[in-house]
Amino acid sequence: MSNILIIEPDPLRAETVAVHIHAHLEVSSRIAESVESAQKNASDRCRPPVAVILSHWASPEDYAPLAGIPTIVVTDGVPVSAKQIAAFPNVIDYVPDTGGYHLDYILQLIRRVLWAGNFKILLADPEKVNRILMRRLLSQKGHFVTEARNEKEVRRDLQQYPDIRMLIIDGQMCADQNFSLIRTIRNDFKKDRLSVLTLCERNTEYQRLMLLRHGASDCIEKPIRIEEFQVRFMLNLELMETFIELTRSARGAKK
Repeated sequence: MSNILIIEPDPLRAETVAVHIHAHLEVSSRIAESVESAQKNASDRCRPPVAVILSHWASPEDYAPLAGIPTIVVTDGVPVSAKQIAAFPNVIDYVPDTGGYHLDYILQLIRRVLWAGNFKILLADPEKVNRILMRRLLSQKGHFVTEARNEKEVRRDLQQYPDIRMLIIDGQMCADQNFSLIRTIRNDFKKDRLSVLTLCERNTEYQRLMLLRHGASDCIEKPIRIEEFQVRFMLNLELMETFIELTRSARGAKK
């Protein structure tokens, strides 16, 4: 069973979050009152996949103290250092604590993290430096990533690896030859099977519109803004998970 580590000096607040998580997810949780004790817990054999941090500490560095563990940061509001928080490699997202909404959003983020191990992401870009940066961003948040350098490798990998459920691809690769690649992908893989996120340069409005018309799930502007990318990425993961659950339910109903 997966473990959730909750870092919060207030035992009542920590217990409130733990109870809410247990009511909706089949996970165990551990509570730590400080970063130091959390780091000690993280070194145990049962390493938690998610650290939920509830305190808005003074230094942004304190939001990602547990290297390698996907981390959710809960703040008292929208912090001035929001972009810095979102930029930390293992931070999934920050969650403003507004009127109790944060509990449900925390659940959504934990579900995304737990589900991340069930599929692969295909990252396609002709530029090696872009692939390295995107791989680092995604793998540090717990995702399995494979790479493709050109259209031929994209087609090959999609056919060879059925557990690829998301394609993040350079928009120009999809737009070449009258958008033939995106049209072929959508002909072979419907939206309930494969989510396609295209990364497009600025001032390419026509390209973005055509990609969406031909089946792209989303278009994200390059150079990417990390916070925006993370939000859009998570929303597309949630949609993909919903598709999968609906498919499973439909199959179960037929039986």
